[in-house]
Amino acid sequence: MATITATSLPPELWLDILPHVPYSPSTLTTLRLISRRFNALINWHETSLVKNIKKYTISANSTKLYPDLPPQTFRGLATLYARQETLQDVARAWPDIVSASNGAPRQEGLYWLKGRYEPIFTAGVLLLYRLQDTPFTPSILSPNHAGFRNHNPTHTAQLALLHTLPPTSLAPLLFVCLASVKILRVLGPEPINERWCKGDLEVRSEVEMACETVLLESGVGVFVGLLGLSKDSGKGRGEWALRYVVRISNPLRRVSLGVLHDMSS
Repeated sequence: MATITATSLPPELWLDILPHVPYSPSTLTTLRLISRRFNALINWHETSLVKNIKKYTISANSTKLYPDLPPQTFRGLATLYARQETLQDVARAWPDIVSASNGAPRQEGLYWLKGRYEPIFTAGVLLLYRLQDTPFTPSILSPNHAGFRNHNPTHTAQLALLHTLPPTSLAPLLFVCLASVKILRVLGPEPINERWCKGDLEVRSEVEMACETVLLESGVGVFVGLLGLSKDSGKGRGEWALRYVVRISNPLRRVSLGVLHDMSS
C-alpha cells in the first residue's frame, strides 16, 4: 500500500482543510514551507482561502471593527490579526497600566484611567486605525509590524478625514492621544518619560505634542511598541519604536510638527 503524506493528498481536500486551521501569519508561513507545491497551492487560491478563513476562524465582530480594511488578501488578513493582537496586548496590560505610579509626591498616577475611561480609550484606538485605513501608500515604519506594512495614510488624507468626523468621534480620538502621552510619561522610555528634560516645560511640551502627532499619523503600534507590549519588542521595548522616538528628540531637542511626516520617511 502506498504511503499517504500531506503533499500527496488531493489539492481539493487541502482547500477544504486549510480554512479550518486556526489562523495566524506564522501558521500560514509554516504551511507554505511544507513544500513548493503546497506554497503554490496557497498562492493560487489566495482569494478563496482568505474568504473561507474569515468564515471559519475569524470572528465577524473583528472585521466589523475596521470597516475600511476589508481583508481580501493574506496581507490584509495579517493586518487584521496584528490589530486584534494589539488590542489584546493593551487589554492584558491595562490592570498594570492603571495601577502604575511615578512614585513622586504630588504627581498623578494612572489610577484615574480605571473604569469608564477604558472603553473610551479603546474607541480612540479603533479611530486611530481608521486614520491608518485612509488612502494606501507604502509603509514607512516598522518592517516587522504587520499593522504598518499595508496602510499608511498621507497627512493630507488624515486631515480630510478628521474634518469629517463628528465631535463624538473626535472626543475619544483626542482622549487616546492625551491618555497615551500620560501613560508614557510614567511607563515609557526617554524622551517621553517625564524624567527626561524635567523642568524644561517648552521641550516637554514639544516632545509630547510630537508624540501625539506620531500617534495620529502612524497609529497605536507606536504606543504599544514604546510600552514594550508587542511580541517584537525585544528586551522590553520595540527597537523600531525607540529609534522613532530618538528621531523625535533630535540633537537640538526641538521638534517641528510640520516635518514629522518627512522625518519618518
